[in-house]
Amino acid sequence: MKKVVALGIVIVAVLGGALGYYYYTTASNVVRIGYQPSDHHAALFVAMAKKMFEKEGIKVETYEFKAGPPETQALAAGKIDVAYIGCVPAITAYSKGVPIKIVAGVNQEGSAIVVRKDEAGEIKGIKDLKGKRVAELMKGSIQDCMLRIALKRAGLDPDKDVDIVEMKTADAVNALGAKQIDAFIEPEPGPAMAVKKGFGVRLMDTGKIWPHHQCCVLVMRKDFIERHPDLARKVLRVHVMATKYVQEHPDEAAKITANQLKVPEEVEREAMRHVRYSVDLDVDSIKMFARFLKQLGYIKKLPDWSDFIDLKLLKEVAG
Repeated sequence: MKKVVALGIVIVAVLGGALGYYYYTTASNVVRIGYQPSDHHAALFVAMAKKMFEKEGIKVETYEFKAGPPETQALAAGKIDVAYIGCVPAITAYSKGVPIKIVAGVNQEGSAIVVRKDEAGEIKGIKDLKGKRVAELMKGSIQDCMLRIALKRAGLDPDKDVDIVEMKTADAVNALGAKQIDAFIEPEPGPAMAVKKGFGVRLMDTGKIWPHHQCCVLVMRKDFIERHPDLARKVLRVHVMATKYVQEHPDEAAKITANQLKVPEEVEREAMRHVRYSVDLDVDSIKMFARFLKQLGYIKKLPDWSDFIDLKLLKEVAG
């Protein structure tokens, strides 16, 4: 009898949780969105500042993450519904069973390798990073992948020839100024800030490593799309409008982003020049990233592309 009662309690708890999630998102129109504190996600900052979500009848809760890997953990746990995130951690998460779909592009390029100003005469190319200490956002991030691609092309072993350490963007900028590292690869506005402060010199933008490479994408949990397709469409509609605003009003977008990230506007105006904002996807580069991740051993198998990339809703709202 106790087993039957216990089972009943479990079933009620599970159903109650599912119904609670359904009631919460549909009754209040709340969407939980993850993002990272970089210029790459300027469209979200613009959408919030211009109250674009409110105009669509959506209430948004935003959650900030240091980098893509912890953001995918939140997606896996169902703590967020939507994420502005690098395509590399998105690929890794999907390949490990996280139920997500890429529904739109966010940006291409937008990161850079910056070297210490006093070492710029010595470090003139990627091959000169041998024996140096280089900071990156996090292993498994888009920056980690781009750094390893660049090092391998230069004939260096990322795990033996370079001392790679993880640092948040702001910490990497300060560490460069304190001469604790020789270089870093970070998203904007980190590179622009390091140059502005006189700490560093741009060695190479990631657009030079891989022109027009896909960087961040907009992903949604599958159950969110299935249960709330209207909300999903509205989120996408806002994303399209906000991205267009960033493209057409770069100075205002820089002002909004500067306020969000607490950096000078002049730094943002320079930083955002190095980011290509677009809802379109460079699918070929995403697939090449996936193959590289498999070579690195970060994933065991390639994604089911027909399931992972789903642009049907984007076509509906963007035409």
